[in-house]
Amino acid sequence: ARECVASVVPLDTKCRNCGSYDLRVKEIGSSSNDSGLVPVKVCVFNRQLMQEEGQVLTLLFEQSVAMDMRVGFVIEATLYKLDNGQHFIDSITMVWPSYTPLDYLEVF
Repeated sequence: ARECVASVVPLDTKCRNCGSYDLRVKEIGSSSNDSGLVPVKVCVFNRQLMQEEGQVLTLLFEQSVAMDMRVGFVIEATLYKLDNGQHFIDSITMVWPSYTPLDYLEVF
C-alpha cells in the first residue's frame, strides 16, 4: 500500500479535515499516467436543494472502478482533505444513478 500511495501523495502529508458528502460525478478522464489511476471530476451535491455546490474536485480512481462510473452519478462518501490540498474518499455509503429522484429518497 505504501508503494502505491507514495507515487501519488507524499507519506508525510497530514489530514486537515473530513466530512460526509454527496458527490456528483461531472467528468471521467482516461488513465494517462503510469499509476493506472483515472482522474474523475466531482462536485459537492446538495440533495435538499438538488443543486451542485462548491468547487470541482479531481479524485483518482482505479481503472476497474472508473469504468463502471457514469457522469451524473451521486456518490455518498466520507471525503478527506489533506494539508497539501489533495482530497480522497475513505468510505462510500451509496452510489445513486443519475436518474434517481434524490429529492424523494429517505436517508437509510
